[in-house]
Amino acid sequence: MGLREPTYEDVQRAAARIGPHVKSTPVLPSDTYSAFLKLENLQVTGAYKVRGALNALMLQLERGDRRSVIAASAGNHSAGMAWAARLLDLQATAVVPCTAPLAKI
Repeated sequence: MGLREPTYEDVQRAAARIGPHVKSTPVLPSDTYSAFLKLENLQVTGAYKVRGALNALMLQLERGDRRSVIAASAGNHSAGMAWAARLLDLQATAVVPCTAPLAKI
């Protein structure tokens, strides 16, 4: 199976798939209005990584694949994957380096 660029329709389907399970986070202007801030730190795991992890696991289930999952990261992706796996009743293993910040472990 080759990789391809995601289409606009792929993004729309992913948003619909994960929408009921993730928070709709606000976009706020910075004090100087020179930038905008997407407050993904308000997600249950504290980071946007939960969106990709949940979408990937939901696609896995759509294919009928209930195999356990494993993620290795310094924290944000592993936390997102672990949360999504719990939500979807999948077995999961998170591998986090011992040098990761305690808040991430």
